[in-house]
Amino acid sequence: METDRADPGIDLNSPYHYRLWCRDFADTTRVIRSPEGAVVAFTTAYVRPDEPTTLMVWQQVASASHRSRNLGHARVRDITQSHLAEHRTTHVEATVTALA
Repeated sequence: METDRADPGIDLNSPYHYRLWCRDFADTTRVIRSPEGAVVAFTTAYVRPDEPTTLMVWQQVASASHRSRNLGHARVRDITQSHLAEHRTTHVEATVTALA
């Protein structure tokens, strides 16, 4: 999502961070790619170790061309539903960054 680096609503992390996140939290990470293979949206989340029924949505990002398509809602719903039985997820927490 190279074109979104100037977007004030995106908290960028290092590529290393994202590699570790996708490895260690693969079951709570969703990535959407364009037909050409470019990442156009992603959601990172984790089940809180101190509160195993709570899913913490850490970051959601969508390129400008993929916003307003309910992709974020669909990704969180997919993650939550996949953890409902296994982790008995009953709560979802999220942080919100106001766009400038």
